[in-house]
Amino acid sequence: MLPYRKKIFSIKIFKKYFYTIFLAVFLIFSFSCSRKGAEDRIRDFSPQYEAEAAERVYYRGTGFNPDGPPGTEGETPPAFKDLEGMAGNYAMVSASGVPVQLAQQQVRKKILSGGCTIRTTSFAAGILEVSGIAEKYNGWVDSSSDNRITIRVPAENFRKAFDEILHAKDVVDKYEEADDVTDYYADLSARLEVLRNTRQRLENLLASETDTEKKVPILREIKRVDDQIEKIRADLEYLNRAIAYSTITVNFVSYSYALPYDIGMVFGWVDSLDPFSVTLPNIFRKVTVPLSEDFAVLKKRGLRYFHAETAEGTILRIGTAKNNPEGDSSFWRRAIIHTVGPRFSEYIEAEAGDVKYVIFKPKGGMDYRYLVGTVIKRKLIYVVEVYFPDSNNYEKWMDSINESLEELKIR
Repeated sequence: MLPYRKKIFSIKIFKKYFYTIFLAVFLIFSFSCSRKGAEDRIRDFSPQYEAEAAERVYYRGTGFNPDGPPGTEGETPPAFKDLEGMAGNYAMVSASGVPVQLAQQQVRKKILSGGCTIRTTSFAAGILEVSGIAEKYNGWVDSSSDNRITIRVPAENFRKAFDEILHAKDVVDKYEEADDVTDYYADLSARLEVLRNTRQRLENLLASETDTEKKVPILREIKRVDDQIEKIRADLEYLNRAIAYSTITVNFVSYSYALPYDIGMVFGWVDSLDPFSVTLPNIFRKVTVPLSEDFAVLKKRGLRYFHAETAEGTILRIGTAKNNPEGDSSFWRRAIIHTVGPRFSEYIEAEAGDVKYVIFKPKGGMDYRYLVGTVIKRKLIYVVEVYFPDSNNYEKWMDSINESLEELKIR
């Protein structure tokens, strides 16, 4: 029995040491692999490795060209020439996928504009002089009327042209603005890039599809993407034109325009006009406005002015102010244009029935419209304000509101 028992004992010993040796070899192998991975990660994050990786990676946004000869650091690599003009900053990425932070100095995109009011003895002579200044600085006349002219000049000539207009003139007031649209421009450019990539993927999907019925929704989606691309391209073209050419608006008034009182105190309610908030919270007589059924007229306790709005956000408000100094609707429209006009890029004068109003268009990339009109009843001014949240709502509701104002009644 002893030989048999010794054989069993030997097999157990062998199995025990075999598993122990296998486990030791596995641990040594795992440790060596993990150490190598750690060394690789340390090497990836080391400043020297990042610097070496940076030299092997192109990026766009600052015109960096590591492969170019000395003195060409400001040139864009040939492979990226087609990407010039697109906004946005792009961080570099090393070969191992580790981001490399670079400080990039981005050129800001600004829309320059200015305007002034000048006293003169001859409106025609003043308009002729300003149009000559526009031509002198490679610009043109954008619009003009009896006593108002708007010109466009290259942005680099804005300061020279504006200073020449103001030189030796009897200037009543003036303003200058620099609307920074860099972020908005970058956002539009990034969205355009995404849409173009989306369209390319849809085209590839359409080319690989053989079922006619399945092609229909793809074509519909391509059409939807194309519409978005065209809209963004139009917005970018508008911004590029506005950035490249500055606007200068000049209003001419006669010397009799001088007022013997503080315009800010007398026209306080005019100066506080705001499309986004209630300016005149009271109305002293009941008004009737035959609006479309899409307008909901607000009637609640404590509401002392007329307020109606649509589901899309078009708002019509009517409040009252004292007619002091006494003037007609045309006088108060001129006062509104003179006081509020410089805050906006352009305006249109019109009337509906007894209401004489002006429609303002904002500066920069904003798309809303703001209508302000007045009608006089005894010793009160009834001020009509309409806020259109965007150009689509303006086109949709303007005709209807114009018809309603023609039939506005004050009891």
